[in-house]
Amino acid sequence: MDSVRDSTLLESALDFALDSGVLRNSALDSALDSKIPQILLFTYIFYARFGTFRHFTHLTAFHKNQNLKAKDEYKRYKNF
Repeated sequence: MDSVRDSTLLESALDFALDSGVLRNSALDSALDSKIPQILLFTYIFYARFGTFRHFTHLTAFHKNQNLKAKDEYKRYKNF
């Protein structure tokens, strides 16, 4: 999915979460202020709404791949 579509999905999921009470405003603020990656927050909200992670397998796999790349870069920097 492209970033515009991801952004729209995230916004609609956050709207649903606030409207339905899945997340309260204070919980949402603290989640966004912390270092929780948006994809994890989005996954939680999506699961609460639709009860499945099936539609997101490729997104979480991409996120894990990015984390592995970042860890490799850090190791190279640390050993430099």
